[in-house]
Amino acid sequence: MTDYTITVVKDALIVLGLVGESKRGITLTEITSRTGLVKNKVFRILHTLQEERMVYRDENSRFHLGLRIVELAENVHSHDVLLTIANPVMDQLVEDTQESIFLGVVLDTNALCIAARESPQSMRLFAQVGIQSPLFKGGVPKVLLANMNRQERENHLVNFAKDHTSVDWDALRERLAKIREQGYSITIDELDDGAHSITAPIFNANGKILAAMSIAGPSVRFSDTTIERYIELILKSTSHVSSELGYKTKDYEESIKELLI
Repeated sequence: MTDYTITVVKDALIVLGLVGESKRGITLTEITSRTGLVKNKVFRILHTLQEERMVYRDENSRFHLGLRIVELAENVHSHDVLLTIANPVMDQLVEDTQESIFLGVVLDTNALCIAARESPQSMRLFAQVGIQSPLFKGGVPKVLLANMNRQERENHLVNFAKDHTSVDWDALRERLAKIREQGYSITIDELDDGAHSITAPIFNANGKILAAMSIAGPSVRFSDTTIERYIELILKSTSHVSSELGYKTKDYEESIKELLI
């Protein structure tokens, strides 16, 4: 069998594992002794992990897990909770619409599909978990990008513009503003030719965008009447998921403020 192991990555993971297992922290010397690795190599691994915020060194030169690990763990937890809440909602949506249902989250500069339900109809969009799309193209990606905080969104747009000069970025900014204002997106022929999607955001308890869910299928089945119905369904579904995650709408927040005055 072919060995695809990357030795330096494996060594780094071993070092990170030792740091994680130590409740009171661990020194460079202790790691070197326990791994049998050359001290200079362990030093370089730890330095790299520090730069990536995976570990930090305290005043006694002992290494501990860093904030980046905490952030990643929180993402795993939030996505696990999200899927637990969203799965039955997606089951109901595919039953109500007979179209494919997608759930996506942000992964670096892309939208990642973490759950999907495939339409039972013979002509349908292929529902593939794990597929990624750039944040500036498609229903789920654009809804995720539109609902980021202003600085984060603008950073993405500036970076995208460096490599994608054919995109009308001013027009995209206007499109994203409209998505934020109306609370959903209607997308046609972006990721798949002859396809429609209706997408809405899902927010966490802190009011931050966590995911986006869409109803998608062949354009021939998306009449004006059907689109209006799907908008209502997707908004109801995503609002339910957001609420279960602890998100409070602005109307709710305003009513609480009035009671406190």
